[in-house]
Amino acid sequence: MDPRASIIFFARRHRAALIVAATAAVALLADHFLAGAAMRGLAVRSWGAARAWFDGLTEPEPWLALAALTVFLAFANLYLKIALQAPNLQRRLRPPLFFTMPFAIYCSVYLLISIMAFTMLRDTIDSTFVAVVSASLLGIGLGNADVKFGGFSLLPISEFLQGLEGVVQASIGVELSELDVAKRARIRDDLAGVVPLDALRRECRFLGVEEQTFAKIQETAGDDQATEAGLLAREIVGRSEANALRIIDDWRRRPRR
Repeated sequence: MDPRASIIFFARRHRAALIVAATAAVALLADHFLAGAAMRGLAVRSWGAARAWFDGLTEPEPWLALAALTVFLAFANLYLKIALQAPNLQRRLRPPLFFTMPFAIYCSVYLLISIMAFTMLRDTIDSTFVAVVSASLLGIGLGNADVKFGGFSLLPISEFLQGLEGVVQASIGVELSELDVAKRARIRDDLAGVVPLDALRRECRFLGVEEQTFAKIQETAGDDQATEAGLLAREIVGRSEANALRIIDDWRRRPRR
């Protein structure tokens, strides 16, 4: 691939990260030359204060358990909502699909609420376990609460969290769509590479592909059999992915001559 085309492809694929990096670089330069590195000093002091606070904890385990439980409950909350709204997606939902920037913001807001709740509850509840679980459930409960009076929400934070849930669900839907495109392309390539051209034509006739479609495929492919096989395979995959996978398995199991 041409180096220029590779750079353009990389920039388009990682444009969000590049924008964040460019913004951070401009902010650091402005801070260094105009603000006397005030932002940098603040960041260093904040990081030092956070480390000192963590090192000063006599029992860091409850805080780690709080973070782990809150992230798990946020994941479970989203998983159940998506699975109930779209049952067909239930078997395709995998944890890597949730590792996106919207989900990180979503979990961060829940974690902030849980930390605030745990700070207030740990001195009033004797059991640390109960305090951790109660704080985590309080954060998740605020995100699912819908308390209204006169048509107005009494918990604006719940609307904010539900809006974040919608953004995360949309990002997961986009990721699933991209995975579907890649999956269909892989099945199409396997089908065109494993199954002979005559068998692909016969299978398309079995599936009821119209003669007009055959004529259009012939016109597009011309004398290129590989292109014709790919177009026929696309028709088969478009009608039934499961049937396409069955055909591939059948031809792979046949003894080679």
